Amino acid sequence: MTPSVFRSVGRALLALVVLAAPALSQTRGFLVRLGNDTTTVERFTKTGDRIEGTRVGRSPVTTVLKYVITLNTDGSIASYQQSQTRADGSAIPNAPATQKMTFDGDSVTRVVTAADGQTTTRRTAVPKGTLPAIGGSWLFYELAL
Repeated sequence: MTPSVFRSVGRALLALVVLAAPALSQTRGFLVRLGNDTTTVERFTKTGDRIEGTRVGRSPVTTVLKYVITLNTDGSIASYQQSQTRADGSAIPNAPATQKMTFDGDSVTRVVTAADGQTTTRRTAVPKGTLPAIGGSWLFYELAL
């Protein structure tokens, strides 16, 4: 994706964020620049107990991260899932195809699925209120507030 195409996509996403905020949901986004270069464009929509977002980043290559967060009634994270691909939709070498996290009390269960379909499951103790680290996402910082 050329820089001019990336800027055009960024402007289009920003326009969608500003103009398309339905009454029952909140749509927002972030545009990250380094000098004149756009490095990240992120758009997410919160509807009820669900947040869905897409982050397009360009460092060192263009990647697309799609995520879904489900919230508990107290606003804490119940679950998080993501997939990340190259801009053309192809798999990223040596990177997980999908990741799913389920937060339950004092632990999180993480299921990572590789591009070949092999899964790895890990359960870890965590403090209540733990947030998933969403690589390159500014929503993560907003959730931490």
